[in-house]
Amino acid sequence: MTAAAAIATIDDLFVRGGIVAPDALARARLASEESGEPIDAVVTRLGLVSERAIATACAEALGAPLLGAADLPAAPVAPGAIASRFMQALRLVPVAEEADGVAIAFANPLDGFAVAAAAFALDRPVKIRVATASDIES
Repeated sequence: MTAAAAIATIDDLFVRGGIVAPDALARARLASEESGEPIDAVVTRLGLVSERAIATACAEALGAPLLGAADLPAAPVAPGAIASRFMQALRLVPVAEEADGVAIAFANPLDGFAVAAAAFALDRPVKIRVATASDIES
């Protein structure tokens, strides 16, 4: 994940990737701080960028697979290991148990807290996958 070191935060991704202009991002950051919503949710709500564009950019930056709604499991993976409120708050969903870890789809895979917390809760390595917030919430 050397790309993650180059793109450390979602803000970096927006600016370095030319996805959101720096002045628009500054306004969105203020709105995010006032509302408590994640910045990626704010920029989509404001119409600055689509969820799909954010997910695609995150997947490309991290070299992680981009999943669609059809790729997400119908039945829970590792049920009870991660509280549903936690998954909703951090916009993540486990998608597969694999020999070397658990694949988890994140709406913001650059959220280091969400990735670390999921690994801690599962007591297994996390394999990052990317999906839109809407797909994860559905």
